[in-house]
Formats: sequence, C-alpha cells, structure tokens
Amino acid sequence: NAEKDQRRSAEALAHKEGGLKLTAQERVTQLEAQLAAEGQRLTAANDALLARSLELNQSEEALTATLRAREEERHKIAHLERDRAEDAKRAEAMAGSHSEAVR
Repeated sequence: NAEKDQRRSAEALAHKEGGLKLTAQERVTQLEAQLAAEGQRLTAANDALLARSLELNQSEEALTATLRAREEERHKIAHLERDRAEDAKRAEAMAGSHSEAVR
C-alpha cells in the first residue's frame, strides 16, 4: 500500500511538473506574441514619425523659399524707392534751373 501511495505521489508530482512546464511554455508563447505586437506597434509609430518629419522638412523648405522671395521683393522695392527719390531730386533740380532760366 505504501508503494502504491508512493507511486501515486510520484505520478501526481510528475503530472504537476508537466502542467507547470506547459503553463510556462504557454506564458513564453504569450509573451513572444506580446513582444511581436509591441514591435509592430513601435515600427508603425516610427514610420509615422518619419513621415511627419519629412512633412515638416518640406514645410520648412517651403517657408524658407517664401521668406527668400519676400526678401528679394523688399530689396527690389527699396531699390525702386531709391531710384524714385533720385528721379524726384533730378526733376526738382531741373525745375529749379528752368525757373531760373525763365527769369
């Protein structure tokens, strides 16, 4: 009877150990699946960040080009204003010398 109890106890222990091994393997499989899912999520997030970075770079380039064009326009306007001021001075000088000639 003691042998039967010992055998049953050994079988129960073996069954329990087998169950624990199965449970551990199931947990490893579950963790591997979670890790794979997290890896996919991080890859998608990284791809989205890269796409956004490209969009921001393109926006920055467009803004830089716009600012450059505006600066060129400012220079043209300043140059035209200088020319206009010089023309006005010349016209004034000519009007002054004309009025003196009439006298």
